Amino acid sequence: MTRQGAEMGQQSDLLSWIDARRKADAGMNQALDHADRVTSDWSGQAFEALLAYCEAHDQFTAEEARAGMHALGLCLPPDGRAWGGVFKRAAKRGRIRKAGYAPRRCGNMTPTIIWETA
Repeated sequence: MTRQGAEMGQQSDLLSWIDARRKADAGMNQALDHADRVTSDWSGQAFEALLAYCEAHDQFTAEEARAGMHALGLCLPPDGRAWGGVFKRAAKRGRIRKAGYAPRRCGNMTPTIIWETA
């Protein structure tokens, strides 16, 4: 492959990744909006519950945090993708940060992020 061909392939890969990221964010935001329509201010309640969970746990996966918050009474969203917006908000505000990866129990052991309290 020529250098020009390799560069075009890299650009194409980058554009594909950007498009995929946009679609993922759109799906997450749509799920978050839906959760807020079904349960008034679900996203705010979930964010506050995540912050409370962080006070008791130094490191955790989203799977563990979701189960813990649900056990404490937070209702589940109609679409699980809504959780992404909650974790993204906490990360953007500097409340949690990525600390590594672990196998997901509910995802055929695919890698998932280990979060740590910031």
